[in-house]
Amino acid sequence: MLIDLPSIAPEEALNGYLLRLAELNGLGSIQQLLEPLAIKPRASYSPEQVGRIANMLCVDRSPLVQANLVASRTARPDVNAQFAPASRLPVCPLCFAEEPVIRRSWLNIMTPVCTRHGVCLVDRCGECGEPFTWRRASLSMCMCGAGVAETAAAPAPAFSHALSCAIHGVSVPTELSQLLPVAFVAPGQEQRDHLAWFLACHGADPGGAKVMKRPRPVDTDEAIALLEESLQPILSNWPEGMQQLLTRIDAASPSQSSGIGKQLGNWYRVLHRNFGQDRFQWLHDEVAQFIASHMVLTINDRVSRIPKCFGQIKGWLSVAEAARAIGIAPERLRHALRAGDVDGEVRRGGADRDFCFLRRHVVEEIRARRARYVDARRAMALLDVTKRQLKRLIDAGGVTHREPADRPSLVDAPFLEEELHELMQRIESRLQPSPSPRHGAAITLSDITAVRGRGEDYVLRAYQAILRGDVVPRARQEGAVGLNRLVFDEDELNVVALPNPHDARMTMTQLCDMMGWKHEAVAKWVENGHLKAERIANGPTMTTLFRVDDLLRFATRYVILSVMAAECGAQSKDLAELLESQGCEVHSFHHESRRGRFGSIVALENLGALLQEVCRPEAMC
Repeated sequence: MLIDLPSIAPEEALNGYLLRLAELNGLGSIQQLLEPLAIKPRASYSPEQVGRIANMLCVDRSPLVQANLVASRTARPDVNAQFAPASRLPVCPLCFAEEPVIRRSWLNIMTPVCTRHGVCLVDRCGECGEPFTWRRASLSMCMCGAGVAETAAAPAPAFSHALSCAIHGVSVPTELSQLLPVAFVAPGQEQRDHLAWFLACHGADPGGAKVMKRPRPVDTDEAIALLEESLQPILSNWPEGMQQLLTRIDAASPSQSSGIGKQLGNWYRVLHRNFGQDRFQWLHDEVAQFIASHMVLTINDRVSRIPKCFGQIKGWLSVAEAARAIGIAPERLRHALRAGDVDGEVRRGGADRDFCFLRRHVVEEIRARRARYVDARRAMALLDVTKRQLKRLIDAGGVTHREPADRPSLVDAPFLEEELHELMQRIESRLQPSPSPRHGAAITLSDITAVRGRGEDYVLRAYQAILRGDVVPRARQEGAVGLNRLVFDEDELNVVALPNPHDARMTMTQLCDMMGWKHEAVAKWVENGHLKAERIANGPTMTTLFRVDDLLRFATRYVILSVMAAECGAQSKDLAELLESQGCEVHSFHHESRRGRFGSIVALENLGALLQEVCRPEAMC
């Protein structure tokens, strides 16, 4: 039975208490104290072992359980056996001088700093240099006899001090708070020591295999070096430090596949598995921001904890994502990428498989180029022209139709939209109202057609004159759009578009409307060779055109009896019968659906001969 049995201090570590207990009872070490129980000293004891120790000491086991370190990933930093320094009991000489106990918070290699005094913990004797282990006989003295409290403590580096405060949930001094990300020191954060260890290991060896299994620091000096050299660049320069770490991890990865797990190797899988809780979402957000902006990979939103919103800022897009954004087939984009027509990256994923990626700005450039071009349907809508009018504008040089070889890669439409707008603005800017009320008929672009009797050569010359500015618009049509809202002077067009301005032509309808003649009569005159006309193709039908010279020749050679009868108040059939009775030849025609005859005309030479016969003196007697 032990003679002296002091109570355990509130923050005292179990091994520290056992060493203090052994010293007070004249035992040489903790091992001698636990020898009756067949328990060897260790950093953490099992619940069964803690119960046996409590039974041996005849004390309540609860304080001993609280003082014991726990080998659990979720343990608090001050009782986390996973980061306990092997067989050592480091101390803060300043705290130890005030109360000679070993505090639990000192037994974490990730926090080698006293958060109260800002000094590095001491784990070696200042006289002999031997480590302070639990194997020594005295709590307050080294094996050489030097006092533990008399060992000098060096001021802790600023970053290690700030990190130790944050891990143990102690308020970080104001002057040190800028050395850590705000989210790292936020209230309620747990497992900071695990996260610090995770980042420090990869910071020291970004491309290492099974890097998390590396040996932990043995003493305070190694721990300080690990924090200052590997972790400080990551956390003190947030988020740039994290981005630099990810870049080094990606560069060290031998994988050329596209998945995020393979691309970052074990690093991301461990991050996702061990730090997937909501309290670490800030860390995942920074990783997601960097991955989406810079890395060449695909992202599975279901398992990666990368929010879907980050897909909108991805710096690299897979060929499927890019094809959807552009609006083309993925295989077509993949072929262009392989052929070098589009800038991107092709990564081999096997003997007959590859992964294709494009930078977001390249995708946006392709989309912008495609948006500048329009197809024929859109071009006709912008200009408000028909398919035939668009063809004439192309032939006249006003609109450029680009062949595939003349267009940028992956652009299908042949017309540049800005050129169409520029064409309309250029022609409309020439608008000049007619200086005199006496001018030709108003005519729009849709009226300038071969149907009006001018032929395709005339139409092409008219379009060219408008495009050159030789003929300018004289007015605008209300409610119309495109080029067809512009009104031109037909006489001005005739001057520049006809080889002979007087060589105008008109259609059958125009002639009949102007002269009041019947279509059937004119058709018969043409059929029998009295009136000259020409037939031109107008789509699937033929159009009859009349030159002004031919009309004048007809008018000077024939007299139309219906016109003569109207002038003298008679009937054309009576005139025809009278002339025929006098031996004058009258050209009349019959139609199956009409009764009698129509279109009667008399040649002027025949009428003249009749008059000469009638006016002879002997005929008058």
